[in-house]
Amino acid sequence: MPRLRHELVMLFGEQTSTDSLTTMEGQQALREEAKKRINKVLEDQHTGESITGVLFTEFVVQK
Repeated sequence: MPRLRHELVMLFGEQTSTDSLTTMEGQQALREEAKKRINKVLEDQHTGESITGVLFTEFVVQK
């Protein structure tokens, strides 16, 4: 889904503090926001689906 990809690219691009992303709390907040945005896209597109969580299999932070 192009809109879903767009929302996630925008979310990741909005992250300005790399320090917060190196903590478990910061990563959890990012996962929660990603879940919220994904579910919003799914709701807007009337898919009848939702997700319960986001799993990062790799996490790289560049400064």
